[in-house]
Amino acid sequence: SFNINLYLAAMMVIFTAGVIDDIIQLKPGYKLLFQFVSALMVTSSGLVLREINLFNHFHIYFGTFSYAITILIIIGFINAINLIDGLDGLAPGLVFIAAVVLFLISMLRGYTATMSLSIILACAILGYLFFIFKFGRCFIGDGGAYFLGFSIITIPLMEPSTHVYSTCMIVFPMIILFVPLVDIIYVIFKRLRSGHSIFQADRNHIHHRLINIGLSEKRAVQAIWVSAFIPGMIALATEFFPDTVFVIFLVSILFITALISYSLGLMKEKVKQYRMQ
Repeated sequence: SFNINLYLAAMMVIFTAGVIDDIIQLKPGYKLLFQFVSALMVTSSGLVLREINLFNHFHIYFGTFSYAITILIIIGFINAINLIDGLDGLAPGLVFIAAVVLFLISMLRGYTATMSLSIILACAILGYLFFIFKFGRCFIGDGGAYFLGFSIITIPLMEPSTHVYSTCMIVFPMIILFVPLVDIIYVIFKRLRSGHSIFQADRNHIHHRLINIGLSEKRAVQAIWVSAFIPGMIALATEFFPDTVFVIFLVSILFITALISYSLGLMKEKVKQYRMQ
């Protein structure tokens, strides 16, 4: 029900842009241009988020804004996965968790396209994770990060092709990666407030703060993986429970995220004071 050749071309455009960025470091404007072109190709292929049905009671219709919202979501996810990729295996592991749970939900709902592609994506990432932790000789770079962000947010758009997109199919990756996404928003806001480019690297990400309070890189990665795994399991459980469970889940995630962020800030200050002494 969509132009698969145009979709594959969009995938190659975003991957190639990331590889070029790895080699010659593209300017932010050129990065956004490539990302916009890729997202535009996706919407032109027929994959457009036109409305969302929340709990079969509340409908959000995007109307004429459907294309713009879809493009913004795709670009946002591409950059989010790229920005969170600060430690070995961190971003791939997060996308792996999202892909596995997406596969399970698609299987329960009978969505064959998303089921097939999500498990292929998960297995590819699993092979990479085994290689990186076994031999430690490769990294995904911007090319890999762009590809992962593009894939995990566009695959849910493929099913159901003639139905309303439900919460777990398009908002689902955002829920699984909620903590990293909130961290990205926090870092971008901090960079803008200080007058720096949002693409400029710094050490304000959640994994940096975890390392600053004493965790090893491996433990920091595992802690953030857990922050995606738990919401993933709860989201999967909502397939068997009433919608109220899902609402409680969302409120709980918001509370836990705020609590973790506040606690990390306090611990960072304590560690800083201790080192000064």
